Amino acid sequence: MTIEVLLNGGHQLIWEYSWWRFTWSGIWLIFFLGYFYWFALINVMLDMKTLKSKVTLVGIIWAMPIVMNVLALGILGWRY
Repeated sequence: MTIEVLLNGGHQLIWEYSWWRFTWSGIWLIFFLGYFYWFALINVMLDMKTLKSKVTLVGIIWAMPIVMNVLALGILGWRY
């Protein structure tokens, strides 16, 4: 999150939405929508008992953006 704030301050990363700006409310929104779930999921993974369940969870985390890009680019025809 710190990197995103620095990049936005240097006009290298542009946040498109008015509610997604470099304000205290915007930073908390970025943290909760963009980072919190991943930190919580990793903490759940660390508490898992078997290596197989840990590897499965990490595989799901890695597969999620791949599946989302296949859906967005391949099926829905989005361009970014």
